[in-house]
Amino acid sequence: MPVFFAGMVGAMPLVINTNTTSITAQQNLYAANSRLKVSVQRLSSGLRVNSAADDAAGLSRADSLRVKSRMIQAAMRNINDGFSALEVADKATEQITNLVIRMGELAAGAAQGALDQTGRSYYNNEYNKLIEEVDRIANTTEFGGFKLLNGTNAALTIHAGFKNSINDQLSISMNSLIAAGATDIPTTAHEMLSVETVADPAVSGGGTIAFNGGGGSLTAGSLNQLVSLINMTSADNGVSASVAGGPGAYSLRLVSTTAGTGNDISIGMNSSPFQTFTVTPAQDAEHIGGGLSLSANALTSAAAARGAMDAISSALKTINDARAVYGASTNRLKSALANLQGTFTNYQAAESRIRDADFAFETAQYSRNSIIVQAGTSVLAQANSSPRSVLSLLS
Repeated sequence: MPVFFAGMVGAMPLVINTNTTSITAQQNLYAANSRLKVSVQRLSSGLRVNSAADDAAGLSRADSLRVKSRMIQAAMRNINDGFSALEVADKATEQITNLVIRMGELAAGAAQGALDQTGRSYYNNEYNKLIEEVDRIANTTEFGGFKLLNGTNAALTIHAGFKNSINDQLSISMNSLIAAGATDIPTTAHEMLSVETVADPAVSGGGTIAFNGGGGSLTAGSLNQLVSLINMTSADNGVSASVAGGPGAYSLRLVSTTAGTGNDISIGMNSSPFQTFTVTPAQDAEHIGGGLSLSANALTSAAAARGAMDAISSALKTINDARAVYGASTNRLKSALANLQGTFTNYQAAESRIRDADFAFETAQYSRNSIIVQAGTSVLAQANSSPRSVLSLLS
């Protein structure tokens, strides 16, 4: 029969100061409790990733998807605002169409050669009032302070994406529907557009833009700000300004506001020439820009009334062209919105796969860890009582 001596390999000495069995049971119970805590956290929060420690790389990807999803939601709201703006413009344009149609009826009536001047004046008076109403509608139609029909804004730009790129911006042309249009035919340029452009009218590329004209020198930090300053001093410099162009290539548009010889104008960006107008815009005529080219007092004679009928036909074409843009742009926005909705859904699903807890898996893990904790607690209790066997040697 083999004999074992204390200290031999594989022998378990009887000690009371250090209970290695209990320590081992404690370590296993601690690990089981940690896993049970994770299971409880995931089941109670519904998330697999509750902190960076759970999955650092996954948390980074999930947060990236979340911020893009939020940007897409904002872009969808932008598109819905675009829908609203186009609906406002279209309804106002519909009313202008009705007014111009009525003006056509008046012109046809005033073209009757049998009318005397008094009878024709009745047609002319109503015609003039309708022109005033067309101008009032064009000047007051706006969405969120953005003028839609009076030519103040050449385009409505909608940010329809989650990146800063040209492809994430949709530009919609906004035609001027002011009735009068140009008040005179000038012999020299009355409207000029800068050849140079900037990518973003809200920023100047880290420098300044300077304007030198009849109203003195103006300095701004962006093209938008320069336009505001020029318009604030329009009475002195003789021009009004606006931003023209589209995403990635915005230019400065100057239009005369008073008749006369005007002043030479130069623009500089970051101390370098941006544009020099060798022929000033403010010369010889006032120009509103675009419009329907319908003049007041156009029905004072039968011949003038017949000419007004031609002008009205041309104005209706301009109006229909504008409404065609609204309709086509609305359909384009619908497509852009549908695309963003699909992208948003897919991004949300991708984030969910990373961040959300799989309840089928987590409940199984919870049951397993819970049983292991209970068993570990029971074993620890027994391990803690094992040194008591030494007492039998002392009896």
